[in-house]
Amino acid sequence: MFYLVPVDPVPAAIIEERESHYDVHGATEPDMVRDLNAKGPVVGAGHYWAYTSANVNFNYRTRQAHGACFLVSPSVVVSINIVYPQWMPSAPPTAAAASKWAKLDRAIHAHEGEHAQLAREQARSLVRLLRRHVSGKTCKALDTVVERESVILRQKSVMANEALDERTGHGLKEGVAISW
Repeated sequence: MFYLVPVDPVPAAIIEERESHYDVHGATEPDMVRDLNAKGPVVGAGHYWAYTSANVNFNYRTRQAHGACFLVSPSVVVSINIVYPQWMPSAPPTAAAASKWAKLDRAIHAHEGEHAQLAREQARSLVRLLRRHVSGKTCKALDTVVERESVILRQKSVMANEALDERTGHGLKEGVAISW
């Protein structure tokens, strides 16, 4: 007799995105740069004007039934947190300072958005991975293949973020700079 074991569907990734800001004061470019350097996020040994952190996690249980192992309640969640500077001029700024800030702000949002997109792509890749491996011969074999492939996806994501920062000089080549 043949039994069909219901397979839990793998839903799309849950994407949680949050933004926070720190205040940058001053009405001149040197004042802005001083505040950006003093107040920007510090991560490890690096000090940045903006920063994206992303945690991509997946979870599932397994169930052995009818000679096979099946994923139960699979899920993928990505939490993306981006810290941006927010200019609060301490005096009416010059038109040049306002223009430079606007360009900097657009460039920062674009660059950090690229990092966020890489996290979303990693989450979608994990969903595809789980959908490819909804069952296996044994639970140990299923866990092993999912873990091995997820480590590869994580490494690819790290390398993609590093390549982005290498290619763009941490956004400098995309306009994340103020010069006068």
